[in-house]
Amino acid sequence: MNRNIFKVIEGGMSGKSTPNGENFKSAWVTDTRLMGVLCVGITWEGRESVFNQFFYYDAEEFGFERYESISHPVSTADNDNIGITARQILTDTENSLIGGLGGTKVDISFHEAVYLVKNFIKFNKDNGIPLPDNSSDYIFITRLEAFLTPRQEHSLFEKCCVELANFNSLANYFLMRCIGRDFDAAKFLALPEVKVDIFPEFSYGTFYNNKVKLSREKDRAFCRSLIEVGNQYYILSTELSFKGMKVSDYICTGLLPITEREAYLQLSHSEFIMTYKYDGDPEDFSRSATRLTKRAMIHNEHGGLTFMLYHPNNSHLDLPDYYLYNDLLGIYHMGEDNEFLAASATLRGIRRLELDINTSPVKKKLTLQGNYEFNEPVLLQYLESDFTNFEEYINAISVEGQYPNP
Repeated sequence: MNRNIFKVIEGGMSGKSTPNGENFKSAWVTDTRLMGVLCVGITWEGRESVFNQFFYYDAEEFGFERYESISHPVSTADNDNIGITARQILTDTENSLIGGLGGTKVDISFHEAVYLVKNFIKFNKDNGIPLPDNSSDYIFITRLEAFLTPRQEHSLFEKCCVELANFNSLANYFLMRCIGRDFDAAKFLALPEVKVDIFPEFSYGTFYNNKVKLSREKDRAFCRSLIEVGNQYYILSTELSFKGMKVSDYICTGLLPITEREAYLQLSHSEFIMTYKYDGDPEDFSRSATRLTKRAMIHNEHGGLTFMLYHPNNSHLDLPDYYLYNDLLGIYHMGEDNEFLAASATLRGIRRLELDINTSPVKKKLTLQGNYEFNEPVLLQYLESDFTNFEEYINAISVEGQYPNP
């Protein structure tokens, strides 16, 4: 098939097509801007071909860092198998990009999609960040016209943000964006006169934990946060004032440096781990293995595959006690010698993983070997150790009488 035979039809679709002639069909963006990340999907369609693009953007530091595209024939009765395969590839690719974001897809227009992508590319160029591979595949978007008025820009930003549930989420998101030096999002959450560059001497930071105590009138929040900036941990104490659902004032009441060990103790939590023997080919345990793995973030590491299983939303930011790790439901790891591990920070979480495993087709290939509860995280320390058997690792550290230091 010669894709170059397609011609742009003048009129409503003029200026809304790819160099190969596919016309704009639809686009979406995730409502995860307040988490500092966005994913945009654009679908272009011609008479015989469909072209799908995915753009992953980190607003804090890495900018436009990942691009994926899939081109396939238009599905017809004659090539339905091709259509089914293409849809599965599309679903898997999309899940690999947005499965860990905890957001939903929001429909956007052609002009909004092009505006976002052009700004992603501009961010990288302005900050000296290399563009993702295959730039020739998407650079044509920079030549498309997409003018938005200030009001339309604001409306688009709103589409990219989840609706705040309460003052806890306002405090958590605002401080997270300020510490991450994501000032566009921080300004969106504050009144115009509020200064959001709280610590100009700081580089990008990580917002690990925040404890929010609201005033009786619900017009102020007293926050105590654990942050990391430049490999140094701090306890940050702040007082936020609210007007409506906007931050109207900010006061730093304390900034205390602490050690890595002190930070670890504050972030330490229980961990529940189940170990299994997998009677099958490890390569067969893939994204389609269970219902939860379909949206997992998958990493080839620690001698096997790690499946990061995230909650479908970011409701943990609505709580008065926020922890960064609470967006994670659990972890699956298929390791050496067909050892399969399932881990979660909560009893409810590990029970959900157990249900996911027991209702999946791979259940018949898994034999439960052990069930453990720890008062601090152990899985990552095991995976980074020289051990390849979890029970042997537990026996070794039990003999030592203590868990390894972080």
